[in-house]
Amino acid sequence: MDFVELPDGVEPEEVPDLGVRDYDNGDFSTYPQRQGWNLRALLDYDITAAYDSWDEASQNFGPALFGAFNGLNLDALEGRDFRSAVKAVARNMLLSVVGSFIQTWIMLGTLSVALRRPVSRDEVIEVKETIEENGEKTERSCISLRAAFAECVVNFRDHLEADSDWSADVLRSLRIGITFLDDMAKIPAPQRYCLLPRSVELSLLVLLSTIDLHQSFHSRRKLRANMYSCESLEQEMKNQRKWCPHVLYRLRALGGAQSLYYTALLPSFAVGGAHENCDEGICVAFNIDHGTYRTIHLEGCGDKNQHYICQDVRVSERDLGLMLEAGGYPLVCLEQGRLKLVRYEPGIQYVAISHVWSDGRGNPRQNALPLCQLRTIQRWVSNSAHKGTFFWIDTLCVPIKEPHRNTAIMRMAQTYEAASHVIVLSEELLMHNLPASPLQALYMIFYRGNTSQKATLPVSKPGNHFLNAK
Repeated sequence: MDFVELPDGVEPEEVPDLGVRDYDNGDFSTYPQRQGWNLRALLDYDITAAYDSWDEASQNFGPALFGAFNGLNLDALEGRDFRSAVKAVARNMLLSVVGSFIQTWIMLGTLSVALRRPVSRDEVIEVKETIEENGEKTERSCISLRAAFAECVVNFRDHLEADSDWSADVLRSLRIGITFLDDMAKIPAPQRYCLLPRSVELSLLVLLSTIDLHQSFHSRRKLRANMYSCESLEQEMKNQRKWCPHVLYRLRALGGAQSLYYTALLPSFAVGGAHENCDEGICVAFNIDHGTYRTIHLEGCGDKNQHYICQDVRVSERDLGLMLEAGGYPLVCLEQGRLKLVRYEPGIQYVAISHVWSDGRGNPRQNALPLCQLRTIQRWVSNSAHKGTFFWIDTLCVPIKEPHRNTAIMRMAQTYEAASHVIVLSEELLMHNLPASPLQALYMIFYRGNTSQKATLPVSKPGNHFLNAK
């Protein structure tokens, strides 16, 4: 899958080319009928009734069947070996007929609609060579969509918004393709992968969701989030890698299969937490108990008996309330071991701090943090390439009591939007070096933001910068 951006150090997954036919460049929705396919029978796994040219296809596989047994002593073959050989030929036949049809229709058909021109199979095939241990060279045909997709992105950018008919055709083909693949996912995996390999199924889902993402930038029309499905990948992430169902739901809503695929490839990124009680609506793995919550001092500040060198530094809740009543919101900075409090006014530069409460930088009892924490935060703020030393963090700037607490929360979007920078603090993120790809950094932040008790992090306006403090 060489058409999507991947995390640092990850090579594109090879996708085999299953077919020999080109797309016929007719109407996308009626291509199956023109090729002799009954989609309802196919989705019901009634393979015989699904295609009206099996006799022709089976004749083409006569030599393959002969070749499977050529040179073998059939009398010496045990029943299991014989059945395995027949199954291998039958599976290759299904992939070359059913799989080829699906790949041609969804991949070449969608690209033809998106590019408004015929897209031939030769355009998207890359022949790769492998040298075996005995020195012999073998070749395999793989799918490469890098050039075609780049052309698609440019076409969307330059022409899609002005052509409503084309935009409608693109959206319609995406809807048909995604609905079909979603229905295919209802076939149990062992049978489904006899028709369409997992790598091909995943590549088609990622292609459709990525095209939808790009066309939505220009047409302002996007498929419903619940239409995206990548059941096999979601189940693998949930059951084998213990990902949170809420995060998987949010990823699917964010960018469909493309977002799920990208996140699944993030290297050395611990999921963390026990997500057995989470569902699509909420993650509860990192919920905190305000009654037992303890604000953490930095390592080296205290001993094993929790006798700390530094003290908590607090701000007056009364002063916070007055600033909120005046129509602004409070900002702070650390000066000589004390917190200076000012009310935000247009023109004041400051950094907004988004943090994970389960990491210990919250305080449910008072607007205070240990001096050791404040010194570190102030250093990060001062080193963040912005002019000024003020910052906003909910622990200090959101009052504990109502009604001022609710007022501060309602102004959070404004608070983040007006910030010159946003620093995201997470102990898990701090264990990783900043990736070269901004997209990878944002996905890591997105994950922590949807599984942790933390300050709300709205989408920033263009020009603001999101920083990992490391």
